Amino acid sequence: MTIRSRRALGLIVVTALAGAAGEPAAAARPSPRIQRTTAEIMARAGRYEQGGRMTVVKPRERPARARRSLPHDPRALKAARVVHGRAVPVDAPSDLEPRAPQTVAAPNFTSVRRSESFFTPPDSMGAVGPTQFLTHVNGWVRVHNKATGGLGAFETDTFAFWAPVMEDFFNGFPADPRVWFDRLTDRWITISAEFNGDPGVNGNRILLAVSDGPVITASTVWAYFYFDQDQASPVGDFGCEADFPTLGVDAQALYIGAAMWCGAGAGSWVNNTAFVVRKASLLNPATPSDLTATPGAVTAFRELLGPSGGLFTPQGVNNYDPAANKGYYVSVDVASFDTLVVREVFNPGSGAPTLGDDQFLPVAATDFPVDVPVPGGGLALDGGDDSLLSAHLRNGRIWTSHQVAVNASGVADGTGDRNATRWYELDVTGPSPSAVQIGTVFDPGATPRSYWMSSIMVSGQGHAALGFTAASAALSPSAATVGRLAGDPLGTTAGTPVVYHPAEAAYLASTPTETRWGDYSMTSLDPCDDMTLWTIQEFAATPVPGVNPNWGTRVVRLLAPPPATPVSASPAVVPLGRTSIQVTVQASTPAGAAFYDTPSTGMSSCRTRLTAAVGQGVTVNSVRLVDADTVILDINTTAAAPGPAGVTVTNPDGQSRVGTVLTLAPVSASKAATGSFREGGAITYTIVLTNRASFPSTDKAGDELTDTLPAAVTPVGPPTATIGAAALTGNTLTWNGALLAGQSTTITVNAVINAGAEGQILTNQAQVQQDLEGN
Repeated sequence: MTIRSRRALGLIVVTALAGAAGEPAAAARPSPRIQRTTAEIMARAGRYEQGGRMTVVKPRERPARARRSLPHDPRALKAARVVHGRAVPVDAPSDLEPRAPQTVAAPNFTSVRRSESFFTPPDSMGAVGPTQFLTHVNGWVRVHNKATGGLGAFETDTFAFWAPVMEDFFNGFPADPRVWFDRLTDRWITISAEFNGDPGVNGNRILLAVSDGPVITASTVWAYFYFDQDQASPVGDFGCEADFPTLGVDAQALYIGAAMWCGAGAGSWVNNTAFVVRKASLLNPATPSDLTATPGAVTAFRELLGPSGGLFTPQGVNNYDPAANKGYYVSVDVASFDTLVVREVFNPGSGAPTLGDDQFLPVAATDFPVDVPVPGGGLALDGGDDSLLSAHLRNGRIWTSHQVAVNASGVADGTGDRNATRWYELDVTGPSPSAVQIGTVFDPGATPRSYWMSSIMVSGQGHAALGFTAASAALSPSAATVGRLAGDPLGTTAGTPVVYHPAEAAYLASTPTETRWGDYSMTSLDPCDDMTLWTIQEFAATPVPGVNPNWGTRVVRLLAPPPATPVSASPAVVPLGRTSIQVTVQASTPAGAAFYDTPSTGMSSCRTRLTAAVGQGVTVNSVRLVDADTVILDINTTAAAPGPAGVTVTNPDGQSRVGTVLTLAPVSASKAATGSFREGGAITYTIVLTNRASFPSTDKAGDELTDTLPAAVTPVGPPTATIGAAALTGNTLTWNGALLAGQSTTITVNAVINAGAEGQILTNQAQVQQDLEGN
């Protein structure tokens, strides 16, 4: 349920099981800790309904409608693309060819449909974890194997899932779910609001659940928490219902924003409130399920709207940084279009957080979204409003998106007849936020597609992907995506959005309730490789008896570009028989192709790494990333065979590229010095070159061996070689010749140690053309 959606979701329960497993009564009693295993939750699935079905009831008037007449910020730029505060003409050259920055890859699977959850809308929500994708939409919770898309160990209705902490089980219902895999603690976190029909009498609760580990199995233990919104300290908003809870998670806290509906019956929208939940309280086994019973566990910041504006829908901001000590909310401005609002949360993990002032940021012009026509004569789909739908902080930048109405040039000028996905990269490292880049995904055609219900996520490489629904008078609602690479021109995405799952049928809404098309969606980042992006989006699904029209949610994996291809190595020829040699490998870097390694901190325990392999039996001791096109390998050649060797570099996401850039030297060398090591003493240097290959070593152009003897010795007589020709020029010994497979030559040179050399250390190194590290 949401201020954005302007309508209430309701539940019809045909018959409640009296005392079913004792859950409803247990939820009403204070409890020091409420926990359930996955198996226990699933054992209760469906029992509370007894075959009853959930359905949409009387719509709630949406206060967001009033936003249609908001004034515009005179500082806003009439542009579809903005770079560092400057408008860029929509037809300006971008040097960007149409391409797919992320590859739509398997698995690409349907998760939950309306015919399973019986809710409208779904509020498409889900996230990727180490081995699974967890979907939590209105009415249904389901986990999938992320490698195959197959069903996992958890599937239940939302009543069975949230029953342990619902206050008014028989009259209320959970809705507006949010899901996050917290890679800092390796736990799943999900929240929902409980709606109980009459906020003027009962108020409502925010419900929370946290898993005890990263992989959901039958034995996974879920710890349940809740807080009555009006009892969160400081108490307030009495007789109000918290609607459309948002979620942001970082190292210190959860950031939940909500709209307050107050008064008897359906009530009316009054103000907005933000709640900061201390993460340490959720992880402490001694924390009671009622968070308001633990001082500092949840803090409320009420009545956020002031006379000059403020956070319209407080969107909590996610952040992976384990050292983060400050949280954020971001939103559109309640008082005008064209403006974003950022508020900082100081000391979020202390139990006594404080909320910073509104920071207003003028952006490119925005406008209220339009409803979306569909083929076949059904009612137009609800275009939602212009609230920000998710937000993520990476390297000091907040990435967020929403939908706005634009014209055929992608500009919001009040004449828009199509919805565009507007996205932002905001720098919050300075004294005030600034827009690094602003982009608009829109269709310029005469029968334009609308792109709405978007979400954006950025990877560790700096690549970004958006997921959304695409629909028009010629296209039934379909799941779509588009993205950009870190090096793309600012404010651009790569070409036309890709419909990764087209509509399976027309979506012919015949009642206003059926035109609801969700309140948000989710795009998440793989916690193991920090590269692969996943999105869950809504589409028109095949109708089933009794459910027409039918929606579905579709999950897809979006692969980053593969790594760069190795093109050279230094040294290019390495000797056999070494336990440790460092080789620098360089690569070509076409658009987006790059070597990458995951951060050493802030990752899940499933963290994968940049790896490398070298042919010819070489062992790779270690790999070190230098930059996007350079890695340094430490290799062991003691068990290697001579000859050309391919170097394969594999990024953390498992994609590889190979280049034959090394040669294992076919000729090995040994060197010894014998004799009297005193002033005037006679010594003999003996060098043995052996061709260990199964093929001849030819007499190459130039010298095959070069050895500069120490200045403290004087050669005596000409050098000798059993095969080939040895020569001396001053103190420089050279050898030229060819060796058959398995053949050796012994080179000998005599010398005398010069007077005055007593106490000196005599060292020298020979260089072999096929072996640049000869002794």
